[in-house]
Amino acid sequence: MGDVSGSLSDIGALAPLTPFATRAKCAALYHETVYAAVGARIEALNFQGVVKKILTFSEAEGVPVVLDVWSDFLCVATSVGVVKLWNIKRAEPVAVVPGRLFEEYVWFVVCWLLFVCFVVFVVFVPY
Repeated sequence: MGDVSGSLSDIGALAPLTPFATRAKCAALYHETVYAAVGARIEALNFQGVVKKILTFSEAEGVPVVLDVWSDFLCVATSVGVVKLWNIKRAEPVAVVPGRLFEEYVWFVVCWLLFVCFVVFVVFVPY
């Protein structure tokens, strides 16, 4: 077995997490920022719950329902099938994909996700 004591040394470098109230429907973490979907906007919060940035959505773009962070990118899907992508590496998020409607693909994605969930349930859930 390897020695894990060296990897535990930098745990103290993390900012303390303070419980805070939010009306967020979903959230994603990026370093020391919490991106939370609250109504028709995305709030960038620190671990104490202080809002640092706000990314807004128009009525035509819909309400954010899914957030995901991969590498330095925040991807948001809305209730009407709009997908937006930001580069969040810098202090100010930069829109990479300002908003694209994937209306014709929504039912395909929903059906595919239902199929995957069904397969996972059938294969991995013991009876």
